[in-house]
Amino acid sequence: EAGLGDRVSIIRDNALEVLPKLSDSGPFCAVFLDADKGSYDVYGRWASENLRPGGLLIADNAYLFGRLLGDSDEARAMRRFHEEMAGNYRSVCLPTPDGLAVGIRHDPKA
Repeated sequence: EAGLGDRVSIIRDNALEVLPKLSDSGPFCAVFLDADKGSYDVYGRWASENLRPGGLLIADNAYLFGRLLGDSDEARAMRRFHEEMAGNYRSVCLPTPDGLAVGIRHDPKA
């Protein structure tokens, strides 16, 4: 609708199935996560491997709907996502109603 179809691809599908198929198309400039929260750690690792240095990772619902500190597998996966993001990105979690994690990918060679 914005007239950017020649420069932007939006893919809506099962990310665990689609992401491995996209790796050969990278490195990417930006990745936006808004998928099943229990796999954010997997998606974050994929982004770290496939974003160019200086690339942008944005993840919605980073506070996990108030359950981030819970004892569920989903909460543990989201905490791993936060820990790995802190190690691989200059990042911040913006205090939107459910948290928006934003990070710029470190240069792994620097």
